[in-house]
Amino acid sequence: MEALITAQLNQLEGSGQHRREADWMRANAPRMLTAMTERMLADLAPRYAAIYTTEELEAQIAFFDSPIGRRISTKSVQLGMASQEVMTDSLQSFVTELATKYCAQFDCEANAGQAAAKPQRR
Repeated sequence: MEALITAQLNQLEGSGQHRREADWMRANAPRMLTAMTERMLADLAPRYAAIYTTEELEAQIAFFDSPIGRRISTKSVQLGMASQEVMTDSLQSFVTELATKYCAQFDCEANAGQAAAKPQRR
């Protein structure tokens, strides 16, 4: 994964501020991505243990160690990234539509002024 992100970041170009930003990303993002992945896997391990038996996990490992398993694993990552993009776009469209219709019904600018004037409870 770190090699993949490094390869993608190596395609960044730019000059001036953009070059400094690209250089910073190349220097920091792969290491940060690796750390995030390690934390995520540690958080997921107990969930896998709660769902799968040892026998099932061993069967999955054997499958993913096979040539077809590796290909499916690679494609699953690609599908996951594509799915995330679709879900993000769908959620953004939903929130935009909801806010637009809500504000058309309830005048959000007037309500924002009232909300700002209300004291906060603690």
